[in-house]
Amino acid sequence: MGVEGAAWATACSRIASMVILACFMNGVWRTAEKRGGATSTPRGIVLHTLRASYFVITLPFKIVFRSASAARSVWSSYRRYFSPFPWQEMKNLFHIGIPAMSEEMSYSLSQIVITFFINQISTEALTTKVYCTTTITFVILFSVSIVQGGDIIVGHYIGQLRNRAAYILGNYVYRVATILTLIVAAILAVGGHTLLTFLTDNEYIIATGTWIFCIDFFLSYGRVKNIFACGTLRATGDAIYPVCVGVICQWTVAVGVAWLLGIPCGFGLLGIWFAFCLDENLRGIILMRRWHSLKWQGKAFV
Repeated sequence: MGVEGAAWATACSRIASMVILACFMNGVWRTAEKRGGATSTPRGIVLHTLRASYFVITLPFKIVFRSASAARSVWSSYRRYFSPFPWQEMKNLFHIGIPAMSEEMSYSLSQIVITFFINQISTEALTTKVYCTTTITFVILFSVSIVQGGDIIVGHYIGQLRNRAAYILGNYVYRVATILTLIVAAILAVGGHTLLTFLTDNEYIIATGTWIFCIDFFLSYGRVKNIFACGTLRATGDAIYPVCVGVICQWTVAVGVAWLLGIPCGFGLLGIWFAFCLDENLRGIILMRRWHSLKWQGKAFV
């Protein structure tokens, strides 16, 4: 299928999902209403979301297995490469995958706890967080996309025992990702007020969100370090260290400082966002020191 084919399949699926969901929610298709339901009710929206998600899941498979010959080719490749089953490769895969999953799970749980703190502040603060995190996602995309591509090449170099080349390439990828991310973050910080006025007329959301976008400019600098170092260290086989650093910082700095600044100190959502900024930058500095120390050498599965 290829990288481009997978990207197009995912993009088409997402667009189709949004179109289908929009049609259902706006009552273009009245199937649910004819059966006694309503598309505008929570139950109807959930059902239509599931239908759209089913389309998102099945379309890439239909593109991959668009013919019987393609399906047979995939099956023959499976039998060729997985008979006998590569247990050692599977063990190596779990050695990287399970720590990565643990860190993501810890991050998600910490965000749930922080959301509980924000909900104690006010409903407007929670709404502001939703607006800001959704918008900031576009800033994160630049660093994630560049770093993921760089991680693949770094992994190839590590597999070829070209550690010096992997280190040089990793530094180049980091510089490019940092420059692009900071440019986009600066644009968002400058134009954040204007953007929020298009989305809402709530003065609290606009004022607080504008300050959050300014704080996020400095947060983005640390986030790039964190995303780059985590992904690249995993590509080198050094998967345990990022998890230990991530879990400790997430629960001591992100959760602890967020509670301290947001609730007792009374800084509200801005204090919580400052805790995010402190967490990302601290983790980024620690993980980048690990990368530059070259202690990841010799941990590859080759």
